[in-house]
Amino acid sequence: MQKTDKMPLKVALFDMDGVIVDAEPLHRKAYFEMFDHFELPVSESYYNSFTGKTTLKVCQELIQQYNLSHEPQTLIDK
Repeated sequence: MQKTDKMPLKVALFDMDGVIVDAEPLHRKAYFEMFDHFELPVSESYYNSFTGKTTLKVCQELIQQYNLSHEPQTLIDK
């Protein structure tokens, strides 16, 4: 067996969302249920603008856009 100076692999990180499991339909359903609960008139095009943003960022944006008195975590929890 030959000894190398390379560090052994300790961690491997895989981002499988959208590759093995398409979670987008579930995310969409959850978001639109939250929009309905808080009576937010979010259009399909506005929803599409959230692509790539974290849930926290989306909820902060919704609070600002619709002048809500809720904390972001309240929307996230719903």
